[in-house]
Amino acid sequence: MGHSASYCHEEACSCAGPAGKAPKEIVEATPTCDDPDGQRRPVSEPVEDGQLDLIAEDVGRMASLQVDDESKHLLRAIPLATALRRPNLWRTSPVDLDPASRERLWEMSTQVSSFDVFISHTWQTSGLRKYLSLLLQSGWKVATLSGVAAVAVVFILGATSVLPLPFQCIFEIAAYRRANPQGRIVMAPIFVETVVFCMWACMMICAAWIWMSAGFILGEGGFFVLLALVVVLTPVCVAIHLLRRTLNSKHVLLEGLSTFDLQHAHCRLEHDRLFVHRAIDDWYGSADAFTEHVRGPLKEELLKSSSNFMVPIYYYALIMMPFVGESLDEVLAFYMGGASWRNILAHLLAHTVGLCVWYTMALELCIFMSYRWAAPCKQVAWNIGQTFAIFLLPALVIGFGSTACRAAFRRGFAQSVVFSLFAVFVSTFVVRRLRRQLQLCNCC
Repeated sequence: MGHSASYCHEEACSCAGPAGKAPKEIVEATPTCDDPDGQRRPVSEPVEDGQLDLIAEDVGRMASLQVDDESKHLLRAIPLATALRRPNLWRTSPVDLDPASRERLWEMSTQVSSFDVFISHTWQTSGLRKYLSLLLQSGWKVATLSGVAAVAVVFILGATSVLPLPFQCIFEIAAYRRANPQGRIVMAPIFVETVVFCMWACMMICAAWIWMSAGFILGEGGFFVLLALVVVLTPVCVAIHLLRRTLNSKHVLLEGLSTFDLQHAHCRLEHDRLFVHRAIDDWYGSADAFTEHVRGPLKEELLKSSSNFMVPIYYYALIMMPFVGESLDEVLAFYMGGASWRNILAHLLAHTVGLCVWYTMALELCIFMSYRWAAPCKQVAWNIGQTFAIFLLPALVIGFGSTACRAAFRRGFAQSVVFSLFAVFVSTFVVRRLRRQLQLCNCC
């Protein structure tokens, strides 16, 4: 998926199987289309039985991402950048819009001869989550570079004394595979970005609390240090609970494919249901053959791409930005306070570099454990207890890393270098091992 990708607005079907509880992927839909006479018809208008064969042929060509000259008027799209600049587009399904809103939506789209990416979805998932997911998938590079630039500018302004000192839809996927036997299907569930936003917010809260407590609580020592650590780690516990709920969506999704039954699938519009069943009969011969295809080859193909359920490594650059900014604040304070270069470099290596990669390992461990024990318990008390048990190990890892970092920094430059190298080595080893285990779990 890229910034130049266009998204089909022609399909208005919202189909869901037994796995309807799992978040689906996203595609926009338009409520109307031009007929050969130039008149616009609502998507809810019935279509004659004799027209279904012609429509099925048109959609078959569309599914191959190319259309002929006679069918170009049926294919309309909207650029990704335009859709992301208008968050209100993701609030309501076009089926539920009033005629005036449908008209405005239609005017935003344009006729195209092909589209780059076909994204299948239903409107059962929150539009906000869809919007945030696409926003992060397409804009993480800009967000990361912007964060780096902001941190660099603030650091330079502070160093020069300018600033004060710091304190889906199964049918659509199967139809695509039918029309494109060699095409690539990728599962990109929106809850991956939900996890990233949750982790980023958690790091932001932690960094803000550390910054605020530096001059008011930590200086007291003893009980207040322990209190500060408890408050800092509390958002992590809350995030883990949300993490388990979102990661459980994958289990629900794949289990739904194993027990998929076309008779239990539904469409909001009767015309869409008739069209889907007619296309299935034409392409697969019968509903039973389609069901077997979904439960067998299609499920296996989607399992192979299930590595997308892991948080991409490059997202961690964005997640750790709040911590890096807070750490560089401390480096700047050392510099403006006249500390020696050895002390400044020791803090930079031990805290900014070493502790950053150590926290990344702790977050990866947190994700692995949350995924491994994502299924909720029947009793609320046991469910909360399981979340707390998952929280303990990453909390101990974070606590051990923070203690070792502080000890290394206090003992000198050489010890800080050793801790930094140790953190990088251990974190790299653990993250690779955990991701290998996740891939094995995905294949099971």
